[in-house]
Amino acid sequence: MPEATLHVGDRIPLHLDSLAVGAEVVGRHEGMAVFAMWGCPGDIAEVEITEVARSFARGLVRSVISPSPDRVQAPCPHFGDCGGCQLQHISYPAQLRHKTAMVREALARIGGIQTSPPSPLSKTGEGAGKPDAAGGVLVAETWGMEKQPWFYRNRAEYHAALDDKGQLVLGFARHHSHDIVSLSESATSSTRSQRPCARQCWHTCRGWRR
Repeated sequence: MPEATLHVGDRIPLHLDSLAVGAEVVGRHEGMAVFAMWGCPGDIAEVEITEVARSFARGLVRSVISPSPDRVQAPCPHFGDCGGCQLQHISYPAQLRHKTAMVREALARIGGIQTSPPSPLSKTGEGAGKPDAAGGVLVAETWGMEKQPWFYRNRAEYHAALDDKGQLVLGFARHHSHDIVSLSESATSSTRSQRPCARQCWHTCRGWRR
């Protein structure tokens, strides 16, 4: 097991390789796994270390030195501040591809189950979960939305709070925080639901304060 050579507050250049559970992206520094938030597989990024354990570390991407081909501009103006979404900076086809890879890796690493190489059957899902002639289990490709993958949530849970000036704010919690990010719009909530619901909730909370 590699000894920790990192310290909280260190900033290191890191090549990010794969997507992990929780939307963190994994890279390695001197053999130690580093889980970086707001990265994209394929990035070379400057990562600030926020946590160091015996065998791994966590950090935040502070700047992108060389962007991945899969990195895109997030459509939501609140992305990176609001904790409602974590993957908008990764292209949608790449999100699906990396999620499939996560399943394959989990089966192999945790379950000790050999998986088959991707094939035309991976796209259809035919035979998924069954061993092939070589004994490997076929993992089908992750199914995604056929049209644009935005404005699909028809239910949202808003939080209300007072800002430093005592003004009412309505929005979602900041990532790993209880602070509320006031939202003007959301790229994942239905346009039919988000603005009327937010407006009604805002007036209700304002009336309650009186």
